[in-house]
Amino acid sequence: MKRLAKKKWDMDRTEENRQEYKELQRRVKREVSKAKQKAYDELYTRLDTREGEKDLYRLARQRDRDGKDVQQVRVIKDRDGRVLTSEYSVQRRWKEYFEELMNEENEREKRVKGVNSVEQKILQVCFHAANLLFFHIPKEFYWIQIQCLGRPLEYAEHIV
Repeated sequence: MKRLAKKKWDMDRTEENRQEYKELQRRVKREVSKAKQKAYDELYTRLDTREGEKDLYRLARQRDRDGKDVQQVRVIKDRDGRVLTSEYSVQRRWKEYFEELMNEENEREKRVKGVNSVEQKILQVCFHAANLLFFHIPKEFYWIQIQCLGRPLEYAEHIV
């Protein structure tokens, strides 16, 4: 109900629709508040029983366990997805992983001759806006336009 009233108010911004939406919003808040109060009352009556006390301690233990970090990873998967369980193989896999991560070469930004950095940024922004507005137009169309303007095709491929 509230969602439909909101859609109606969004479509037709009249005071009548706004008042209807606000009234439904107030009703929903009251109902949610009543439901929360009822749930809390049931929880408190349950906690007064013996089973409720057990549940309370169980919840406290679970929250305590959830709050602790895992101190040691005992198993890990290798590149092929096989589970490694021995301490030596797990350490070796972590070593491989971090060596790959830290020694990886990152791509450098390509510079196109004949285009300065300010012009490059402006064209990137223009292409981004064009892609947002005209996402159904093929990128090749933009490349053709850049070629017609006398810019190299490599530049068009770089900025899109």
